[in-house]
Amino acid sequence: MAASVPQVPSRSEARMLLTALERMRVRLVMQRADLARQLRELSERIDGTDRQLDDVRVTAEWLSAVARHPSGRLPA
Repeated sequence: MAASVPQVPSRSEARMLLTALERMRVRLVMQRADLARQLRELSERIDGTDRQLDDVRVTAEWLSAVARHPSGRLPA
């Protein structure tokens, strides 16, 4: 099997390929920026959910203490 010799593009082909690569690079940069924005938004949503989970845990602990108290009520 003979080794294939890579074809070298002409100057005009090289310019067209460079233009296409630059367009692709711009699209990828924009896509990355969009994904970074989405990641920030998801991170903020996760933080909000974590805070809600903490609130639920604290409330559950307090209600458990009320339920275990002999009088059925804790002093305010």
